[in-house]
Amino acid sequence: MRRASVALLLLLSFADASARALTPIAMDFDRSAPSLFSVMEAVRAQVAAMTVAGIPAVIPLIVFPSAPLDILDWMSAEGWQSKRDDPRGWEVGGGALHFLSNADSVLLATERGFPRDISLTPILRLRLKVRAVPRGTDLARKSGDDAALRVFIAFERGGGLFSPPRTIGYNWTEKDDAGTLIASAYFSNVQYISLGKGVTPGDEWVVVERDLAADYRRAFPADAEVPPLKGLALKCDANDTKTSAEAWLSEVGLRAK
Repeated sequence: MRRASVALLLLLSFADASARALTPIAMDFDRSAPSLFSVMEAVRAQVAAMTVAGIPAVIPLIVFPSAPLDILDWMSAEGWQSKRDDPRGWEVGGGALHFLSNADSVLLATERGFPRDISLTPILRLRLKVRAVPRGTDLARKSGDDAALRVFIAFERGGGLFSPPRTIGYNWTEKDDAGTLIASAYFSNVQYISLGKGVTPGDEWVVVERDLAADYRRAFPADAEVPPLKGLALKCDANDTKTSAEAWLSEVGLRAK
């Protein structure tokens, strides 16, 4: 598929998700094809303008394409880097990312579009569904540190994205009630907060929202201020419990209170 065609599909996918409130972005297909990054930046700028104008909007941190794309091509176009195992079995398309783990651990991270101030848009919005959770998890122990879906939000305080800086890891696990705060057994600068537990009922999508500023103050009470966001990472892992996990994520965004 030509790069311009992929870019157009991404744009149309996001425009549909935003109730067609965006104006078309001109692309001259007779000339050089625009990069996916330039198209996504234009879309994000329009959503930001909508918010300033008082139109309710969720500012996307990730845009998932409607048409299926090779996961590695999508990662390259959107500035993702992988760590640990390769994303075998992961799929992107249909406006969502499909996570899959069979006793392995996949982490995708990006700093594209960051740093980002959240003083006006502190609410993190996620839309997800979970079909299988790792069994025998316990996030307080290294031997049980697995989750069906993880969204790591790194803040501008501390080391690099993988070092890590101050980070909140939002997790969907087997047994932790939503809002449960757990210190990472691996890193002192990482605090886990549960998004929910178990399989989502009826294989339905669920929307979860978290107040990033409030969660940061709870996770790192010694810090006087909430710093800007430094980057984010997505993870699905079942390597410590030697089990399996499967989940989907279709929205990662920020909105005002």
